[in-house]
Amino acid sequence: MTSSAQDDEHSAQAPEGIHPGRRVERNIPLALLLISGIALGIWLMPGAVVFLAILSTLVVLHEGAHLSTARRAGIHCSEFAMGFGPRVAAVRVDELVVAIRLFPAGGFVKVTGMTGTKVVPAELETRTYRAAPLRSKLAVVLAGPMANLALGLGLAVIAFGPLTPAAERTDNPVGEAAVWTGSLFTTSFEGYLELVRSVDDYPEAIASQGADGDATRVMSPVAAAQLAGQASDAGIVWVALFASIVSVALGAFNLVPIVPLDGGQGAVAVIEAVGTRLRGRTFVVPAAATKATAFALLGFLLLSSASATYLDVVDPYANPFSG
Repeated sequence: MTSSAQDDEHSAQAPEGIHPGRRVERNIPLALLLISGIALGIWLMPGAVVFLAILSTLVVLHEGAHLSTARRAGIHCSEFAMGFGPRVAAVRVDELVVAIRLFPAGGFVKVTGMTGTKVVPAELETRTYRAAPLRSKLAVVLAGPMANLALGLGLAVIAFGPLTPAAERTDNPVGEAAVWTGSLFTTSFEGYLELVRSVDDYPEAIASQGADGDATRVMSPVAAAQLAGQASDAGIVWVALFASIVSVALGAFNLVPIVPLDGGQGAVAVIEAVGTRLRGRTFVVPAAATKATAFALLGFLLLSSASATYLDVVDPYANPFSG
């Protein structure tokens, strides 16, 4: 879902970016640029294209779960986008704009009224996220991470089942996949905690070009492209398992109770509901507090990702799919 800065202010009759008299809009030059970029990536950096394809699919399914849950709960959504940046094409489906954007690295859904202070048209107020009951809010914010966890399990079942040669298949591929997914979920949270604890190891690791420092790294774009390419070279089973790892890690990460992550949005919804009940009037978590945590998280991710990118260039991970 989108942050407060991206909340939709447009009415259902005239969604953002679509002329009221049109149903479809397209930008041919941007479409050609997108196609050319993908073709160039396949030629020069096939591993990066594989990872972007996996990540985009997982994020679009994540955001699609948010969207479908919100619409079932009667909450207005203005846009469902695949990618980021300027729009390449868009189609209006009733009151929702479905768009393809230039940079294929995920996606988002704009849910109306994600904050208590955002101004929306009066006719939409009763259909905003903030006007929904707590159970609907929690269902909406948790739908994305749950979809990723379920997809991770499904990919593991396929990898351990139909994709594995019958002679090598275990008697219970579903059970094996469940154990695999549960282990990934636990390991993801342990990795996030270790990442925070090992931040002070980064300077030493960078100074020694990875030779001495023992910093736990995030998966930088460089490592992601390398691992995706190596998984692709190792075969379809490893591609499915790599996608399973990314899906479970994405779902687990979004459950961390820090805004703007889904877990943070859920925590804010609970705090506001409890505060409203205790005070006897509407309580809203101050926007300054949520923005502060969002900027802190963004800064941490940018710094750790930049550091990890450097280390992944000078001291790449060993190929985990080679043996």
